[in-house]
Amino acid sequence: MKDLKGKVVVITGAALGMGRELAVKLSRQGCIVAISDINKDELEKTASLIKNQGGIVSTHILDVSNKDDVFAFADKVIEIHRKVDILINNAGVIMVSPLKELTMEDFEWVLNINLWGVIHCSLAFIPHLKKQADSNLVNISSTYGLIGIPLHIPYCTSKFAVKGFSESLKLELFDTSISVSCVYPNLIKTSISSSGRYNGMEKYLNIDELQAKFYDLFKTMEPGECAEVIIKKAIRKNKARVLVGKQLATIEFLGRVLAGSYHKLIIKQMAYKLFGKKAFREMTK
Repeated sequence: MKDLKGKVVVITGAALGMGRELAVKLSRQGCIVAISDINKDELEKTASLIKNQGGIVSTHILDVSNKDDVFAFADKVIEIHRKVDILINNAGVIMVSPLKELTMEDFEWVLNINLWGVIHCSLAFIPHLKKQADSNLVNISSTYGLIGIPLHIPYCTSKFAVKGFSESLKLELFDTSISVSCVYPNLIKTSISSSGRYNGMEKYLNIDELQAKFYDLFKTMEPGECAEVIIKKAIRKNKARVLVGKQLATIEFLGRVLAGSYHKLIIKQMAYKLFGKKAFREMTK
């Protein structure tokens, strides 16, 4: 277990949910935090929580899909804090929609944030992380980066790509001071669902009812619980792959061992139960 006191941590997507929990908990453990998000008001609320417990924090309004802004952000963090020890690429968005309702712009929106945001931030901060004797780069993928899920094609695409990027990056950085971790949270109760996009879904079902049904059907975890696992396993123990949440062992087994045959099970146990057989068939025909 390494001592986190005085470590400078950069966290994207820190306005709400898991990003906020990570920022508050890491500050409580002695870290100095540089938090970013596109949501200014909620980001300030996160900063207030940190300041109220005596922590040190800087806030940065940032769209991670903008490469130039990300590199300027990295320069600003170094200017303020002089170093970076830990980077957590947490910012992300979700889109739930049938393929026939998706546009190229929809794919670009998801991929620019979920994938290019991770790439931009990683490339901007790696030179600074290398300067530290012991540093961490943590990328947040998803359960949906382990198995395919219907009606989530852009999101799954981005999270599978984050997995590949992270695993390749770990090999590139093997002989450096940077430990690379990829985190696969499963069904965390965060704001990502309420702030997501649901193109065309209203034709088939009520979005609020869908979210409520989702939480009723599947075992979910609070963002604070997830943050604790990430801090313990990815940051303190330098684990390369961190699975977080209930049912993860089963899901990973499906993707790894039953890669060619799990699809019918997903349709019957998830899609039909969540959307209804008739509605699902309408959406995908």
